[in-house]
Amino acid sequence: MSETECIDLGERFGQEYKIGHDSAYNVDYGPHARRQDPWLLTILCRHGHIYPHGGTTLAASTNLRGAIAHRLMLLPCCEVQQDGSDGVTVLFDLADFEEVAAIIQPRRRRRLKEAQRLACTERLANLRSQATRRVAN
Repeated sequence: MSETECIDLGERFGQEYKIGHDSAYNVDYGPHARRQDPWLLTILCRHGHIYPHGGTTLAASTNLRGAIAHRLMLLPCCEVQQDGSDGVTVLFDLADFEEVAAIIQPRRRRRLKEAQRLACTERLANLRSQATRRVAN
């Protein structure tokens, strides 16, 4: 993978973690865009976010300066890219994702058990049939 390519976070981590768009996405494509741009995807985390930096390199930015930022800076796999008063940005390789994720804590996607999924499907089907009956009358 070259530096002009990046990891598609949605494809790689989208089944397990919540994926969002960088704030530049709306500026570049408009608020209602449906364009897939892997450079503007982020993994939403409890203490910041993770985004592609190029090739197999990812970056993690913290929301605040403090214990989380300090722990990331101490990891041997992380290279400090930016150290600011409002947080840090570190670079790390995809192979070290689990180690960084344990600290910055990516938000997991909601997963329904089979029984919950079936109950939701049944409930929505009932609502849909009620709505079509109202329209028909």
